[in-house]
Amino acid sequence: MPRRWPLPAVLLAGALAAACGALPGAMAPGDGDAGADTGLVAGEAMQFELRVAGIVVGNAAIAVGEPGEVEGRPALAVTSRIVSTGLGALISRVDDQATTVLDLDTWRPMTTTTDATYGARRTLGLARFAPTLVEVELRRDDKPVSHARFVLGDEEAHDAHSAMAAVRTWSARPGEQRRLWIIGGRRLWRTDVTCVGEATLGTAAGNRPAIQFDGVSARARGNLTLDPSAKVRTFSVWLSADADRVPLRVVAHTELGDAELVLVDYQRP
Repeated sequence: MPRRWPLPAVLLAGALAAACGALPGAMAPGDGDAGADTGLVAGEAMQFELRVAGIVVGNAAIAVGEPGEVEGRPALAVTSRIVSTGLGALISRVDDQATTVLDLDTWRPMTTTTDATYGARRTLGLARFAPTLVEVELRRDDKPVSHARFVLGDEEAHDAHSAMAAVRTWSARPGEQRRLWIIGGRRLWRTDVTCVGEATLGTAAGNRPAIQFDGVSARARGNLTLDPSAKVRTFSVWLSADADRVPLRVVAHTELGDAELVLVDYQRP
């Protein structure tokens, strides 16, 4: 599962719907204090199974921290992790962690730190977000640090966590579309998300009413034009059609078959 495209944007970002959105007692952009009506719920935690072609190959987890201050600004940390298990661990060791510090006044990322191990390769990353640009540092194993710089201008830069927060606070009607520019590693991805509408999703607990979103991610250059040499990626997210809007299922279509996240546990204060 090398991060050649925004895995968090299509799998973890979908999973983050449990932590981002219309949830009682959460925080919205500009609120800064706990107790608002939308956003992230401090102390939330959720667990997912990761399946490829129907076979369980890993687990994913999301955790939301407690509000605090970073550089004098109200902030909240969100952490996600994917770990290979079972057959997936036999094929390749995967341990991919990411932590975002979100500015609660703007609901934008301040920093994103990553620590990803794929097989024998380990990559450490740090992305720093400013109002119009993002600067990224990556270190792979013992190699020199590499740098990337993205100038977004008037466009809003996100990482996976803040992107899903943006989607979750979006009151969409069927057919409406939203565009997000997402930083993943040293790549910039243009992700278009479309609200499909109501659906019925079969789960282990029976059929559940859901809301479906479909997405398309394409790799972009520094000038925001698309890279024609990169493959376009597609995914779908199903959220529970209730007040919590918990992610029930996330599917990304890959060369190895459908990669699927299925919610197995959800806890909130």
